[in-house]
Amino acid sequence: MKRGELYRTFFEGWENAEIGTYIPSELTLINGDMGYWYVGDTVSTFSDECGPTPHKAEIIMK
Repeated sequence: MKRGELYRTFFEGWENAEIGTYIPSELTLINGDMGYWYVGDTVSTFSDECGPTPHKAEIIMK
């Protein structure tokens, strides 16, 4: 496999996704054109030493 080949073989569109902000949780799913994407926080879930992450995903326009 050539460098970067993996990126050319997969593309996700977001026309099916609802505009909004998605905060990581156990049930956060974004409906992409090829399927659902899970937005989760596995660091905080499995370790008491880490607090919640400030990360989020945003769909800002269609």
